[in-house]
Amino acid sequence: MPEHSTFDTIESSQDFVRALRSASDPPTAGGPLKVEIAQLAWNNASFYVPSKAELIADWVLTKLLKEKGKEVPINPIFDARYWKLLSSLNLSQDSASPTAERRPTKTWLIPLLHRVPLGPVVVSFLSLFKAVDEKDQMHIADLVSSCLSTLWPIAVQRMNTELLQECYGSLLNTLSLGLNNSGISKLGRMVSTSYHNSLTNSSNKKKLAQSFLQTHLRSWFQALSAPSASHDGSFRSAILDAGVETLFNLDVLRQSYDSKNENFFVESLEKIFSTDGDLVMQNLPILLAQYISANKKHRGALFSQGSQAQSGASLDELHETGMRFFSLILGLVKDSNQGCQAWQTRVLLLQIVERENIFSSKQLDSQITFNRILELILVALNDGWKQDYLERTSLAVQCLSTIAKIDFDLVIPFVTRCLPLLLQIPTSEHPLEFLGILLSYHTKTRTMTDFIQNLFASLSSRNTLPCSSRETYQRCFSSSIMSTAHLERLSRALQSFLTEGQCIPMTNLVFDTLKASWEQVHRISRRHDGEQEQSKAKTKIGTTIENDAEELAITYSLVAQLSSLVLSALPLASLSSTNLKTVQQLLVDFRTDFVHHTLLKSVKAISKQGNSDFWAGEVSMVANLRLLYALDISRNLALPVEINEKLCKKMLELAFHDSTLPELNLELFRLLLYTQSLESRQNHQELFDRLLLYLEKHFSPAGNQWSGHGHHLTKDESGKGQAALAIMHLIIERWMPEIDRLASSKQLERLLKIILSIQLPSNPQSSQELRPEHLLLEVFHSAQFWELPNIRDVFLDLLDKMTSTPEATAPRAVDLARLQIYRYLLFIPMEYFSWQLFNDLVKRVVEADMALCQLVSDHDQGATEVLITLRIFLKRAYIYSGSVAQESSTELAHFLVHLLETPMPSHGSNPDFTKATLDLAQIYFSKLLKVSKKHGAGALLKVLKTFPPDLFVDSQGMSSANFIALVDLLSKEFPPTSLPEEVVAAFRQLHVQISSSLMPGIISATETPLDSVNLEKITTLCSGWHCLLSLGKWLGSTATTIAFVGEKLSSMVLRSMKVGKPFEFDGLCVTTLAILLQEIGSRPLTEHPKHLEFIIAVYLEFFDAVDKASQKELDDHLARACKGLELSDYIHLQSLVSESLSNVEVLRRHLLHLVHLAALLLREHPSHSLVHIQKFATRCIHIFSEKDHFVRGPIMLRLEVLEMVAQHCSYQQAALRSLDAAGIWLLLSKYLAPSVVHDQDTEPIIFHKIVAILSSLIRLRRDLVSHALPHLGMILRQLLLCMRSCRPHLGAKQTSIVMNTQPLWMSASQPLGAEEAKILGRLLESLNTKTTVRVLSSSATSENQKPESLAKPFSKHAVYVLKAYIEAMNDPLCLLPLDVRKELQPGIFALCSMVSEHSRDSLMISALDGGGKMTFKALWKEYDKQRYVGKG
Repeated sequence: MPEHSTFDTIESSQDFVRALRSASDPPTAGGPLKVEIAQLAWNNASFYVPSKAELIADWVLTKLLKEKGKEVPINPIFDARYWKLLSSLNLSQDSASPTAERRPTKTWLIPLLHRVPLGPVVVSFLSLFKAVDEKDQMHIADLVSSCLSTLWPIAVQRMNTELLQECYGSLLNTLSLGLNNSGISKLGRMVSTSYHNSLTNSSNKKKLAQSFLQTHLRSWFQALSAPSASHDGSFRSAILDAGVETLFNLDVLRQSYDSKNENFFVESLEKIFSTDGDLVMQNLPILLAQYISANKKHRGALFSQGSQAQSGASLDELHETGMRFFSLILGLVKDSNQGCQAWQTRVLLLQIVERENIFSSKQLDSQITFNRILELILVALNDGWKQDYLERTSLAVQCLSTIAKIDFDLVIPFVTRCLPLLLQIPTSEHPLEFLGILLSYHTKTRTMTDFIQNLFASLSSRNTLPCSSRETYQRCFSSSIMSTAHLERLSRALQSFLTEGQCIPMTNLVFDTLKASWEQVHRISRRHDGEQEQSKAKTKIGTTIENDAEELAITYSLVAQLSSLVLSALPLASLSSTNLKTVQQLLVDFRTDFVHHTLLKSVKAISKQGNSDFWAGEVSMVANLRLLYALDISRNLALPVEINEKLCKKMLELAFHDSTLPELNLELFRLLLYTQSLESRQNHQELFDRLLLYLEKHFSPAGNQWSGHGHHLTKDESGKGQAALAIMHLIIERWMPEIDRLASSKQLERLLKIILSIQLPSNPQSSQELRPEHLLLEVFHSAQFWELPNIRDVFLDLLDKMTSTPEATAPRAVDLARLQIYRYLLFIPMEYFSWQLFNDLVKRVVEADMALCQLVSDHDQGATEVLITLRIFLKRAYIYSGSVAQESSTELAHFLVHLLETPMPSHGSNPDFTKATLDLAQIYFSKLLKVSKKHGAGALLKVLKTFPPDLFVDSQGMSSANFIALVDLLSKEFPPTSLPEEVVAAFRQLHVQISSSLMPGIISATETPLDSVNLEKITTLCSGWHCLLSLGKWLGSTATTIAFVGEKLSSMVLRSMKVGKPFEFDGLCVTTLAILLQEIGSRPLTEHPKHLEFIIAVYLEFFDAVDKASQKELDDHLARACKGLELSDYIHLQSLVSESLSNVEVLRRHLLHLVHLAALLLREHPSHSLVHIQKFATRCIHIFSEKDHFVRGPIMLRLEVLEMVAQHCSYQQAALRSLDAAGIWLLLSKYLAPSVVHDQDTEPIIFHKIVAILSSLIRLRRDLVSHALPHLGMILRQLLLCMRSCRPHLGAKQTSIVMNTQPLWMSASQPLGAEEAKILGRLLESLNTKTTVRVLSSSATSENQKPESLAKPFSKHAVYVLKAYIEAMNDPLCLLPLDVRKELQPGIFALCSMVSEHSRDSLMISALDGGGKMTFKALWKEYDKQRYVGKG
């Protein structure tokens, strides 16, 4: 409504008050509402009302209070206009009218808020908020929270705790709806904090706690997990603290402690639990943690503290109270509840008990609680093998581990019952953690024998699972007890903690357990054989016996696996000679009498079965073979070699059977290969034949994988394939040298054919499973493989045969599989080829390349991949030998034309194919250009004719890319004078033809708006244009008709970059700048300054927009151009950059890139420009030291400045002058100057750069440093003081005292470390190093220089640097960590060696306090210990 129409009826302040107090709203029919009238009156500064703000605020708050119970649509609390009006009043603390009464806001606002309570309004707002339309909730909540942020702190002073609890309860009810609202979060933080503060001072805490339990406990639980609380940690903390203070304040805790009863709390939880158990279980850990924390907080007031109390009594009472509460709330989770949420709750509760360390063995009731939990764990583990219960099982094992951490004595009675159950659970993190705790306990108590005995007992008494024996076998060997991780830890523990007195009993225990288990297997095997001879009527009995035999065989396999580990880990090295001989003799007798004997029986039993399935016998034999192999190869046991020839012969016969278990075949071949390596008399040729026969029959070169565990090798075709893969892995990893030594050439060829049948992966990926391609890559990457002479010779002969076949060069797609052999060439070191084979391979690769080229355009991805391989091999061959396959120029030209005419792959652009082709073409161009002057230019001219005039306009194939590569090669390596005149004339003709074809297109491109459709085409045209400009420069062309398109092109690109995505234009940006740089030489000298200014502007814009790789390309183009600039142009560039650096305010956005450009100009320059380089460097250094922005600006700018100075000092040290040195000292001192403000993170690279600058000056320009030794001393002092770090737990003021002495780039939370101390120590040591000065002088002067150091000149200043070190050591607020002092020590000792006795005594007497003197004495004592005094 217009303002004048409103005030037509309101002419005075009385009318305004009368309107607000009117009984109807609006006051006049058809007029504005009261809130609109109030808003207009407030906005109208000329309308005078005494105490206008107070009057309006009183009316608004009164209306909100009176009408708080109305429905949401008509409730003023949810009308944004009222809150906006209140906000404007609060924001405008004084009246807007210059004639208004100026009353401070607090004089009327505080009484008003005390008179009109705000609490009921907030309660109503929070209670009814859920009824607000969702789209309006965020807006109204933000308005209310913003307005109340000013009103609430005043209003809350007159609110009682009961009202605040009502506000808090309303908040909890609102949050329980799952809202995620920032306004509600802000309001809730205020309400929660106010309620918490009021409750702390309340005298009615017990009643408030009862009210909270009855009314708000459920909503409190729900609010703690609400989205608003989850996303805002401080808000959740405020809600949690308020609730905890209500439930666990001192009065409530004292009441529960005096009565020893928390039933009132538990009953409330049970009521909620009956309807929403998951909600209660989710919050039980929070309650326990907060309960214990509250008891700790009020420990002095709750527990006995009198003079008669015993020491530690209060702590025991605290722990007992915590455990009693733990038992109570744990009782809410019924034992019958086996769900994952219940187990998760038990885990978290137990972890709190473990973390707070509140359990004591004196607490008998608590022990009963733990025993009940352990029984539940056993019930859960009993079904742990089931796939559906894996999560529950994991949580149960976590509970078991946590109880073991609380007190291992609680778990000891249950260990023998737990271990058999763990045997059926798959390997995972939590069972391994429990086994680690168990192992740690037995190592600490030196009871490893008991642990091994328990493990053997668990293997023998394992539960029978309702699945087949094969599945049980795999499940048991996949368990955590039999996992590699646990067995390795067990082995280390036995070697470290098994005592000498336990060694022989442990050995006998293993022997007895093995023999007892074997007797059971052997007995049931004899019964099985007896039943087979009886009639078929007893089939059921035979099946039962067979099942029993398989179960016993599984048990024996597990026992044998554990026995082999225990025996191999016996600590024989720590035994006395008597006990050592005893144990070794026991082991030798056991191997002969038991292992060999049982193996012979097993072989006989398996052979007797023929082709029938005798899984139990085979598994038992596998276990014995592993046991024998472990005993034989153990270096720890060092048993004498003993080979049973009869056993080896029987095993070799058994390995030939196709029906043998694949796992048994693997172990047979492993042991047979080991025995033949000991030069036994067995027939190794027969062994290798059978081994190769097995591989040829079962090895699959693709689609096969193995887990690495023998128990996964099942008795089917898949298992046989995996066994073949395992055997191949065994050969490659362990037995290649033996096979190379003993196998015949035919056998080696058969083995290599199997290996080469594996296809190389296109994209090798890491995997937990072993695959055939992993073996192939392992062979090719093995240095040992290539050093085996017999295998290498056979491999190269085989390679020769495979590449010389006619099919290898046939241009048919069906033969591509045969051509994959060429991919192996990239893995073979060139040094191992004979020259004859090398030359043959190169020729065959060339033939294959020419034959395959036509398949690239026939949608054949395989042909493209092979061509990439061939061309990479030809490139490497050229790099290795320095020659190409073609001998004559004609052949060179023929193959080069073939490369130029290679079509692009029809299935899409392939960067690898393009790069391989361009690299190879460049090699052949180089070769042809080199021989053109000696052998004639005909061949080269023939190649040049293949480039069409429109190769950039109608780009087909790779001609355009090859032409660009050719021009680049000419520019870098072949000046026109090195080539025949007819070749230069041909290039000139090509230049004219291509220019005339390309010029219309490039001119049109500059006038066409860039978009994603034509971007690639315009980029190609620009690349061609830049190539022509480069060729024209190479030819020395002086044509003035050339079109200057660089500036138009740059403007077009810059306009397009503002609209599109900058990274899409990276390639075009690089080419555009290259064109601009090439156009310099074609322009008149008078235009050069303006053109260079344009180039710099474009460079800065492009450099800011492109990625790192493109930035490097921009730098490369500019660097090449700088080297060829006229001296006047180079000077103009320098002045332009230096002026831009001086104009900090205007060019602040580009300063980083300007500094980078300045460094490039110093590094890349034309000849005869030393004087100008020196002036430019001096000017830049002085600008850096004068302008604070380079010292205190963005971190990247500071790093770039230091990088430029470090680069100049290191690479152009001869150009340094005394003026430069003065500027450098000033600049470094500013970087190291103390600062009141600091960066958020320490930037150690700044420290490294400063040290690098100083190191270059000291080593290379001692003459400049010797005139500024006081400056060097001050810089070194500042560097040493930078090594200080703040002591832990310093207050804010103390920290600021320390940090005010540190430079800007250092942070208190991240001090410099040992790496920085190390480089600073080396810098101090370099003061003693003798060097020669690097200056521009005659050679005679350089030869007459005598190497000297700065030790003597600096000796008078070294003492002040030492003083800085002592100050850092003695600072009470700082420390120098041990690793920092250790790395600094060589440098500090170097300073000590420079200091004279007089300077040392002066420092001791006059410059140090008592602590400093002690530190200096200790330092000098350490220095004297290591000082060389000339006596040895």
